[in-house]
Amino acid sequence: GFSCLVLNPLLVNKFFTASLRKTKTDKIDAKAIAIMLYHIHEQLPDKSSLPKDFRDIAREREKIAQQIATVKNDIEKLLTVLFPELEKIVNIYNSSILKLLSKFPSAHAIKNASTEEINEALCPKTPGKPVNVSAQKIKSIAKESIASYWPVKELILVQKIKKLFFLEEQLEFFTDLLRQFCEEASLCQDLEILKSIKGVGNITATYFLAEVGDITRFSSTKKLIAYCGLDPTVYESGRFKGKSKISKRGNRHLRRIVWLMSIGVVMHNEYFREYYNKRRAEGLVFKKAILAVAHKLIRTIWSMLTKKQLFSVNHAFSSCSLRR
Repeated sequence: GFSCLVLNPLLVNKFFTASLRKTKTDKIDAKAIAIMLYHIHEQLPDKSSLPKDFRDIAREREKIAQQIATVKNDIEKLLTVLFPELEKIVNIYNSSILKLLSKFPSAHAIKNASTEEINEALCPKTPGKPVNVSAQKIKSIAKESIASYWPVKELILVQKIKKLFFLEEQLEFFTDLLRQFCEEASLCQDLEILKSIKGVGNITATYFLAEVGDITRFSSTKKLIAYCGLDPTVYESGRFKGKSKISKRGNRHLRRIVWLMSIGVVMHNEYFREYYNKRRAEGLVFKKAILAVAHKLIRTIWSMLTKKQLFSVNHAFSSCSLRR
């Protein structure tokens, strides 16, 4: 069979527009693609260097995590109507509290339940973190609650909680699958290298590897930055010089991950925090300062993964010379 590769459609389109003719037919398109591949085939990456399965698993987990955040926001909104005082005394996402709300989804329902029924819901047989508030306390607060009685919203809350439990099971499944795939793909060393940067967690490091794949695909940090879509755009014409913005033409998933990693290192890594503070002192606003950190972080990571070495300040300093 034929091996397949996905190309950036923008590159194909730009190749088409290089022609002076405006005629467009399937035959002309096929010929143009063939001519383009003839000229760039040596630059195409090896398919084996693109861990598509690994990336698909990472993106599915990312999607589920975003769905969980959405469902949690919905639950909080419903509780502001059904039992607004509850989140002030307990963590509403404690498994025992969620199971209590599944059975008694409002202050009105808890108020009418017996203490024994509340205790039974709070102390399930399945393992979980115990609740640091008694059934009597919850019941007494429910009696004084300003909550509205809204049966339809109670039904919606129960379904939202069921959906949250399901999504959390899915998240755990894909997390285990991601860990297993990382081990099978012999990426454990690269994972440990990334995690040696204080502020980069296990999940974000795994996401980064899933999106980047083999670091040797990128001969320079400049190409890796462009792949993230964090490279600056320049528009000049005569005396006019436009404001520089990032291109956003790279991998949007990777761009989001690098952004989160950059915030993480600013919060937890002294070296990157000092660099961030330095750029802020130079007058950069928050987003531009984080973007500067992102560039420095990418150069540092490229150096570490290329040399297979753990993080040290020397890597961060040497990254300044990697702007090729």
